Amino acid sequence: MTIQEWTVKQEEESKAKTGMTYDEWYVNQVKTTTPIEFIKEPKGTITEEDVKLIKDF
Repeated sequence: MTIQEWTVKQEEESKAKTGMTYDEWYVNQVKTTTPIEFIKEPKGTITEEDVKLIKDF
């Protein structure tokens, strides 16, 4: 078994277990663990539209 075959097998097992690919899982983790307050600039110049855009990303 090659590294590529092993990687594909691991991704398939992970997708079957979690219902999403590694990339989808990572994006979901970042979206749920990155507080918006951390992203905001110190002067508070981020708008609600910016927050919505970041959450939609």
